[in-house]
Amino acid sequence: MVRKVIKNPKTTNPKKLTFLPLYETNLKDILEFSKVTFGKRVAKEFMSEIRQKILYMRNMPNMYAKCRFIDSTEKYTFRNIVVRNFYIVYVVTEKEITILDIVHQSVNPESMKERIE
Repeated sequence: MVRKVIKNPKTTNPKKLTFLPLYETNLKDILEFSKVTFGKRVAKEFMSEIRQKILYMRNMPNMYAKCRFIDSTEKYTFRNIVVRNFYIVYVVTEKEITILDIVHQSVNPESMKERIE
């Protein structure tokens, strides 16, 4: 599985930030739907809001709530960022933050577990 890796040069002890292909694919689909339905300006604003929340998350990965639909373990802490009507689900480990998926809030939580696992 290919991952896109971004390093954060501004923090003293940066964690690697990676995006799973599932997240990138779903984000493209959401932005395309948004562009067609609401227009380019709204799609750009939505993408800007996502980027901003992810940048905040890079500096403080534990600032967002634990994901109540996916059980965390000792090694993995699943968290989610709420952006408008979407959850951005990510996992925090000792050395890395991985963005797993972006999911609409209307999705059944049981299927959310299946998509992530």
